[in-house]
Amino acid sequence: MTRELYAVLTGTMIRAPVLATKTEEDNDRYLKNVLDDIGRTYALPFSRFGTEKFLGVSKKPEDALLDALIIRLKLRSFPDSGKKSEQPDARITIGIGTIDHFSRYSAIGEGSGEAFRNAGLFHDEVPDMPCHLVITTSWPEFNDIFAIECRIVDALFGRLTKKQDEIARMYHLSQSAVSYRLRDTEYDLLKMLVARFREQILNKKEYFSGMDDKNDEAKKYFNTALSFSREMRYREARTYFTKSMECYQETGNHMEETRTLLHIGMMNEKTLQFGDALSCYTKSQMMAGNP
Repeated sequence: MTRELYAVLTGTMIRAPVLATKTEEDNDRYLKNVLDDIGRTYALPFSRFGTEKFLGVSKKPEDALLDALIIRLKLRSFPDSGKKSEQPDARITIGIGTIDHFSRYSAIGEGSGEAFRNAGLFHDEVPDMPCHLVITTSWPEFNDIFAIECRIVDALFGRLTKKQDEIARMYHLSQSAVSYRLRDTEYDLLKMLVARFREQILNKKEYFSGMDDKNDEAKKYFNTALSFSREMRYREARTYFTKSMECYQETGNHMEETRTLLHIGMMNEKTLQFGDALSCYTKSQMMAGNP
């Protein structure tokens, strides 16, 4: 089975859509339509858990940021939602990585793999989290960049007016019509962030192309770690050696697991973590003596 990248999107409503002139069913239907419109092509279309939580799995992780922005914009354009402080919104986490298992009939939390782990807990379990958007991948060199970009997105959304929020209703209109409505906003910056995110994830998808199993994935991680090590980027190298070792553990490749653990020890030594280095060296020797 070819290894593929997925995006797992989890969300928690901040203020659910409420419209006094509509019934609760109408309000609920609006939220359902927003999620169905985005998730109709997903490997696992959005499921809702209670009235506030939702989760979906996309096979096009490069579009995950755009999908999250559209969900938020559509929610904020809820008809007659009143003042900005009363507009519905959502906190969304995007986890990107491989997936080992999931089913469209699975209950929440039953999926396994990097993407599910990176998506983490729902935001209402971290009430003090200041961000409305969080992106976590399996690549630390990306995560720091995405953290900054998510803060920028939050700042831009904080400045959107009700009129500008109506971009969501124009989702099916031409690009020129959308640009005209937002000509005096930071819309171009949002487009740049989306384009940059898309390019970075597509590059990672190419990196994973051709991987047929965990051994292929482990080898690729190992070679990436070696490249980082040659560039003296030892922390990044250690991260990828660790990912390689975890893959070899899953496949039962004891010899390669031992060799990779030795490299992790070397990276610990390079970063002056001598206790961890000694632990790795000792464990690798024990593993080599007990194949």
